[in-house]
Amino acid sequence: MKERLPTNIIGVLLALSITAAGAAPDVNSGEYFNQPYLAGIKVVPAWDAGLLGAGVVVADLDSGIRATHVDLVGKIAPGGYDFVNDDKDPDDDETSLTHGHGTASAGIIVGNWNGVGVGGIAPSARVLPIKITDEKNKTNGTLISQGVGYAAAKDNVKIILLEAVGASTSTEEFNSFSNCGVPQPASWSNSSHSRRVARPDDISSSAAFCSLTANGLCGKIPG
Repeated sequence: MKERLPTNIIGVLLALSITAAGAAPDVNSGEYFNQPYLAGIKVVPAWDAGLLGAGVVVADLDSGIRATHVDLVGKIAPGGYDFVNDDKDPDDDETSLTHGHGTASAGIIVGNWNGVGVGGIAPSARVLPIKITDEKNKTNGTLISQGVGYAAAKDNVKIILLEAVGASTSTEEFNSFSNCGVPQPASWSNSSHSRRVARPDDISSSAAFCSLTANGLCGKIPG
């Protein structure tokens, strides 16, 4: 799993005041050294304070999740949904080594520290898989709105992570998911450091989001 999450997403995960439980990260392991962004975001003090994500569920709106992946065993919250195929099996379509984008992002968030693959930023948290992108990682405004609405209705969901690329959303669709009352960090790209604010009328070829965090950060995913 080599995907990287933007800094604003990582910041929301680290900002949670939660108690420790589950497998502890190992800063002397290959997993830690193979993920240099962990040092970059200075996550170790949070781990030392016991902030590992216990009791937190992150709704992961992406390509689905391969729940049998070794890094994700025991990390999947029940009740996920596949809006692409309209069924209750939000499995990742991709059959590559990491089993796709959604599986990779889930590993970065909650992956088991087990000596292989990657270890998660919040390894005591769980992810709720909500499939809104197909095997080509494509989606649309309707699927995004359905996914966000579904996640927001779940009482146990604390964060909605939106990872959708190249989608168009109408103003009505944008409003339906940007005002749901749950923090919604969204991927801009794996390497961008831009902070340009998106408007509902500025998303003709992009999926926009409004992250309802303490600093009110908003942004846009380029198509």
